[in-house]
Formats: sequence, C-alpha cells, structure tokens
Amino acid sequence: AIYSHLINLFVSIGRNRINNVDLFPNTRSHKQKEYLQKFNEVLDYIDSHYTEELTLDNIADFSGFSKYHFTRLFKQYTDSTFYDYLIYRRIKAAEELLANPELSITEIALQSGFSSISTFNRIFKQKKGCTPSEYRSLYSMNRHLYRKICMPHQKALHLYPAYTYPWYRLFPLSNPLPAVCPPL
Repeated sequence: AIYSHLINLFVSIGRNRINNVDLFPNTRSHKQKEYLQKFNEVLDYIDSHYTEELTLDNIADFSGFSKYHFTRLFKQYTDSTFYDYLIYRRIKAAEELLANPELSITEIALQSGFSSISTFNRIFKQKKGCTPSEYRSLYSMNRHLYRKICMPHQKALHLYPAYTYPWYRLFPLSNPLPAVCPPL
C-alpha cells in the first residue's frame, strides 16, 4: 500500500514537472501541450513497432510534421536523435532477450529489429562495450552468483537490497542485466 502511494506521488510530481518544463521554447502553451501529446504518441508507436523497419520519413508522416520539423522537435523532446532513440529501444529489447539462453544471437538480433547480425553485433558492442555473447555470459554469471550467494541470505536482501553485495551496482535485482559491460 505504501509502495503504491509512493508511485502515485512520483507520477504526480512527474506530471507537474512536465507541465512546468518548457520543452519547446518559443511555442505557445497550447501548442506545447499538443506537441507533448503528439510526441508521447510517437514514442508509444516506436515502442510498439521497433521490430519493424522504421524510418525517419515514416515516423515524421505518422506525427504529421515535415521530416525537418520532426527532427528538430524530437531532439528537443528526447534530447536524442530519432535513430539514436530507435537504437536505444532495440538494444533494450535485445538485453531482455539475451537473458533467454534458448534463443540464438541471430534470433535475438532479428527479434530486436536489427536487419543483420553484423549490424547488431557492431552497434551492441558500440553501445554496451561488449559483444552480445559476452553480455549473455555476464548475465549468466550474475544469475549464478545470485543463486549461490544471495539466496541463502534472502532476509538480508530484503532489508538492504541495493547495498548488500557490491555487484548490485552492476546488476540490481529488479533488472539483473548490466547497463554497460565492465572491462574484461
């Protein structure tokens, strides 16, 4: 019950902050709200269709803006380019799929929206600092360490979940995947 109240508080604070932040300077407030709504729809669309071949032209058409106006507004709204956001979304999906040892790296690449395994490997290594196979090994190692060391100490984990063991900084329980691969 306390947790849900805390979440509601954070949502309220976030909504209030968004209403008071000037994401689109030199734009009237009613236009800003329209842009916020439009870009939330765009991000929802990207999150739902990242596995498909998405292009800047397609998404600009979906949003109703010209390609150039969309590019400028998207950068203001997300602080990244359209393609950087799309890559970010695909890499996040790949991270989740890499937890499943039954899937091959090629299957993961295709299910994440990458058109080729070489592109997937190159971009993954560029963004994460390791190959998908190395990332999977780190994930597997983390799960093994968790079962071996943490499971006997469940009571301690519930008391101090984020600080009990040093590897929690790399692999928090809520998301046991590393944000960036540590140096090997």
